[in-house]
Amino acid sequence: MFCTWCDIDMGDVHGNKKYCSTTCENKARYDRAGQRSTPEQRRQWYENRCLTDGYKEKLRNQGNKRYEIVQAFLRSYKILHGCMDCGFNSHHAALEFDHVSGEKKLNVCLSKSISQAKKEIEKCQVVCSNCHKIRTFDRLQKYPCKPDIFKASYEEVD
Repeated sequence: MFCTWCDIDMGDVHGNKKYCSTTCENKARYDRAGQRSTPEQRRQWYENRCLTDGYKEKLRNQGNKRYEIVQAFLRSYKILHGCMDCGFNSHHAALEFDHVSGEKKLNVCLSKSISQAKKEIEKCQVVCSNCHKIRTFDRLQKYPCKPDIFKASYEEVD
């Protein structure tokens, strides 16, 4: 049995497969479909879209609008839930998201959509700045991230 793309003898290992690897399969697929666009078509698209007056401004405005929507959602979420430790909920700027479970993939405030923010918020608790600092201090005291280098480098003083 030979690979349809590269004519390598596959033997009986591959059974009834046409290709010896996914690389050959992808090459054959691309060859069958043809190139998606010609360099002339890509240049024309670039001129029509990117060099048009106002296109970059339009993209910038869309990004700013999306940012404002996500930020408004995060502000209201923080005020609604308040600090888990002390109950503070007077101003959103003093409230923070504390990642307590799961792996932190991004800062919640940098989310590009509300759904992305919600996925990250599931791993967090809302706390005020002071309580967040206390929690972080306690967490670092319990599980220090660096070995105590001072014990190893200094002698005890009598």
